[in-house]
Amino acid sequence: MTSGNTLLANAIKIYRFGHRLRYHVVSTTSESKKININLATSTELKTLDGIGEVKANAIIAYREEFGNFSTIEDIKKVNGIKDEIFNRIKDYITV
Repeated sequence: MTSGNTLLANAIKIYRFGHRLRYHVVSTTSESKKININLATSTELKTLDGIGEVKANAIIAYREEFGNFSTIEDIKKVNGIKDEIFNRIKDYITV
């Protein structure tokens, strides 16, 4: 779709949440370059500095048990993610 001289590109990301399928629209805005910690896969989370397989799986397990994060700071409730890691990733994550 075009708007004036600007090309707007959106995509739909579909993912499995338990037994349900969910989706969200991915746009080309700068905000979309951030990783949504409520929707991210393990692979996406592992692109963040300091997040490996164990922490990525812990984030997903926390999300599945307690629901979506309300703020990016809530990620510090996940075992193993403290201020040091949060400060490295805070500019690259969103909810």
